[in-house]
Amino acid sequence: MIGQREKTIVYGPKSSHVFSVFASNVAIINMTIHNSGYEMAGIYVEDSINITLISNIIESNYYGILLKNVSFSSISNNFFKATT
Repeated sequence: MIGQREKTIVYGPKSSHVFSVFASNVAIINMTIHNSGYEMAGIYVEDSINITLISNIIESNYYGILLKNVSFSSISNNFFKATT
């Protein structure tokens, strides 16, 4: 998914992860990601390879990016605000 950073805004329900990724070869680029739930992430990735997370604004989430068993991935130029 490729957005337009400040113009592509995804609001979570404040009760879960905003994005949950359980697949390989996924890209999340230029998105604004808000409002995960308590102890949840703006972007949660599990059991995946070749993930690309670039130039996202991640704000008002408990965890910004949470990875579990992820390899061969690229994470860069993400901006975190009001994230624990």
